[in-house]
Amino acid sequence: QSEHSFMQFLSSIQSQFNVNTYHVLDNNCNNFTNTCAMFLVNTTIPQYILDLPNEAMNSPMGPMIRPMIESMSNQIRDASAGHELVHTKANKSVASNGVHGSVDDAYRLFKELGISSKPILISS
Repeated sequence: QSEHSFMQFLSSIQSQFNVNTYHVLDNNCNNFTNTCAMFLVNTTIPQYILDLPNEAMNSPMGPMIRPMIESMSNQIRDASAGHELVHTKANKSVASNGVHGSVDDAYRLFKELGISSKPILISS
C-alpha cells in the first residue's frame, strides 16, 4: 500500500477510532492495530491479543475491576475533550479547536494530558 492510500484509509476509519470511541476494553489500540494490519498486509493480529480484555474481564477479579476501568476510561475521554489531534500534509498537528502547532506542541499537549509517549504525526 502507498502512503497516500494508507492516509486515505486512516481518514476513513477516524470515526471508528478516536477519543470519543476509544475504550480500553472494547475499542483499543489492539483493535486499531488489527484494522490497520488487515488493510496493510491482509492479515489480523493474533486473536489471543484481541481476546485479552475479555479474558481479564472473565477472570474472578474482572467484575470487580470493570467499574474502575470504566471510570478511568471516562476520565481520560473527558480530559481529552477538545484536544483531539488531526494530521495534516504539512506535518503539523491541528487540535480540534483549530490551534496549529508543531510535533513539539503536540508533545506538550500530550504531557498536559498525562500521556508520556511522543506523538508521531504522519504527513502525506
